[in-house]
Amino acid sequence: MGRLFWKFFLLIALAQILAVAAIGTIMWLTEPQRQAGSLDRSPPAMMMLDAAAVILQHAGPTALREWLASPAHPPVWVLDAHGNDLLGRPVPAGSAAVTADTAGSQAVRHLTSAGQHYTLFMLRPDGTPGVAPPPRPGGPFPLLPLVTVLLASLLCAALLAAYVARPVRQLRNGFRELRHGNLGARLAPQILQRHDELAELATEFNQTAERLRQLLEGQRRLLHDVSHELRSPLARLQAAIGLARQQPERLEATLQRIELESQRIDALVGELLTLSRLDAGARGMREVLDLGELLADIVEDARFESRERGLELRLAAPEECGIEAEAPLLHRALENIVRNAIRHAPADGQVSIDVTTEENDSHIQISDNGPGVPEAELPLLFAPFYRASNAATSDGHGLGLALARRIITAHGGTISASNREGGGLVVSIRLPRRHANSGETQH
Repeated sequence: MGRLFWKFFLLIALAQILAVAAIGTIMWLTEPQRQAGSLDRSPPAMMMLDAAAVILQHAGPTALREWLASPAHPPVWVLDAHGNDLLGRPVPAGSAAVTADTAGSQAVRHLTSAGQHYTLFMLRPDGTPGVAPPPRPGGPFPLLPLVTVLLASLLCAALLAAYVARPVRQLRNGFRELRHGNLGARLAPQILQRHDELAELATEFNQTAERLRQLLEGQRRLLHDVSHELRSPLARLQAAIGLARQQPERLEATLQRIELESQRIDALVGELLTLSRLDAGARGMREVLDLGELLADIVEDARFESRERGLELRLAAPEECGIEAEAPLLHRALENIVRNAIRHAPADGQVSIDVTTEENDSHIQISDNGPGVPEAELPLLFAPFYRASNAATSDGHGLGLALARRIITAHGGTISASNREGGGLVVSIRLPRRHANSGETQH
């Protein structure tokens, strides 16, 4: 049961307590003499009843009458079988009912003397002999107590309704703003300070609205960036087609240019499709693979391609480094990072790949000795279509590192970048050795 339940419970309980207290107070104020005429059970009264009973049993009614006639004795009522007092005093109204309800108790004595049955009792000091006590409540309809209970219940119900309805109205207005396209709509901070389920719901609403805003803005930026990236190769394609028409003798060179631009567009579309599939949550089959072997294949291919630049590629990995992953996707992510390091490393430079393992995680560091990235631009390095301002070349579409981050995140890992002391960029990757959502290895 949550905090909101207890708030409902306490408010309702408060309503009941207030109602009972109000009724009790009204009864106490309007019926101050309701206890008049009740039996006296005090120790002195018990002693007087004992004395009267002894006199009646051993000396008879006449002696008891003389004893009771003394003004020094408290009034002990002695009624015969017909309900008449032994001294001829007017019997208080309701005494017969009181003594009948408590028959057999020490406050009422039933004795037989000289063939007559007698009932002995004493009334509380506020019961004056000869004056009938006021009737108990129950005659007139208790309108005032009921009105008081109703008002107390209505007050607490109004407070409870206002306490719940106000944040609900704010949530409704927030959803209306989102429906009308206002993605900047947020709930007021006051509702977040309630510390109950409604505050948690408001927090979820604000976070959802912020996430929607980020996604839509990301889609707009992506559409803008894709349009920008496609415009250049399409413009070059059109120029190549125009050149082929004007200079038929250069047709072969023009066709090579068209083929190159077509390959660039195809690569861009492929990377965009992979990004879209990852964002949509599509997952393939996972298998246990050796991270060292995977990186060794990537390094071997990179050495073959970068041989002319004189780059040194160094791989340091443990002999056994099993990891559960989608092999094609993880290969693509690591290859993108390695190729990015090679692209920015100077001629005769060095690219290092270091792998360490822990019980649950594998750590990969890919570093180069290139120019690095300005510190202010490091958080943007994994954004789609982003290129560092100090990049030596504009090759590529700026999707390699963004795609790598999506793949690493899809595997439950993390990726970050930092500048290395002495120059260069270090990309750090942490991958879980087993997928968090799988209980056993997939093959």
